[in-house]
Amino acid sequence: MYSHKLLGLGMLLLIFGCLQNEAVQVDETDTIPENEMHSWWVDAVEGNTIRVNMTVTGGGPVDVFFMDSNGYADYNYNLGGGVQDFIVEDQEIGVKRYNSEIKIATAGRYYFVIDNTGATEGTEPNGEVFVKIKISKK
Repeated sequence: MYSHKLLGLGMLLLIFGCLQNEAVQVDETDTIPENEMHSWWVDAVEGNTIRVNMTVTGGGPVDVFFMDSNGYADYNYNLGGGVQDFIVEDQEIGVKRYNSEIKIATAGRYYFVIDNTGATEGTEPNGEVFVKIKISKK
């Protein structure tokens, strides 16, 4: 009987220990007007894993991008009317839900972008969107 209680306690401590290693960077809701983009950043080192969970809770689909600071600069150049390929670590076009874990290969600042502009040849916006976003790092 005691061994079952100890096993259960051990499992809880193991789960709690794993959860403690994950630091929540962003946990919020946001409204993104039509023809705008919003972004969040996180500093990471080689070997970190960034977990991103995003759900559109109202409005149409969006384009999402996860990129380093160089890709983010090129992305912003495109929004300003320029034409520049931008390199992303991960992306989804025309989604209402995005869940991903990205293993970081190079230390630096990384950006998660929700695009409601249509400027990147992705999904054409159809009004404002409401999103729930959570970004964590371990």
